[in-house]
Amino acid sequence: MASRNGNGRISEELLEAQNRQMTEDLSQKISHLKNSLDFENSQGILSSSFNRVHKMMGATSGNRRVMCYFSLGLVGLFIVGYYIIANVTK
Repeated sequence: MASRNGNGRISEELLEAQNRQMTEDLSQKISHLKNSLDFENSQGILSSSFNRVHKMMGATSGNRRVMCYFSLGLVGLFIVGYYIIANVTK
């Protein structure tokens, strides 16, 4: 009977270790899903913003230079934001 208790403890510890590993894996998967959902939300916001800018550019013909600078500024801001987010997540 003493050997059964020893084996029981070992298998119990093994199950606990497997449970902890599976819990960590699940936590990482949930984190990845949350990040992808955030990306989809920000993609929707960006697409609607670019649609508004496109409408504004088509509506006014006299301010093309200003709109060009504005568009370049938005693209630059997006690149800087992407760079910052990429470095924070590393």
